[in-house]
Amino acid sequence: MTKTPDKPICKYCGNTPRTTLKNHWVQCKLRPRAKPGRPTGIKKTGGRKAGVINKSSMTAKQAIQQVFEDLGGVKAMVNWATNNQTDFYTKVYPKLLPIDTTAKHNIENMPALTVNLTSKPVPEKKDDDEDENKDES
Repeated sequence: MTKTPDKPICKYCGNTPRTTLKNHWVQCKLRPRAKPGRPTGIKKTGGRKAGVINKSSMTAKQAIQQVFEDLGGVKAMVNWATNNQTDFYTKVYPKLLPIDTTAKHNIENMPALTVNLTSKPVPEKKDDDEDENKDES
């Protein structure tokens, strides 16, 4: 006759859990777990199609365009830019400039940078003292 244990034993790790077997099974590190997410090799389905315009940003752009026209359009903006040239050239105009992400740097023709580090301070030149001595003689 086999003796049945008084406490249950985990079939994965063989330990007698401190709590109920159900709670231990959830936390048991040796328990086999399913991999989360889509299995490898299966195509992605659902989601937004490529190239679809975001409706909320289109609505916001239309609202800003309407405010621009209600405030006087281009004539009002020219008047504002005339009075606030610094704000126009530093905040508004740069948004129209293209960003070049393909810039290439040629570091071969750059001059070499030499850094000399010394542990002793360099004595200051005493040009003022020599100039005073010349004036006295």
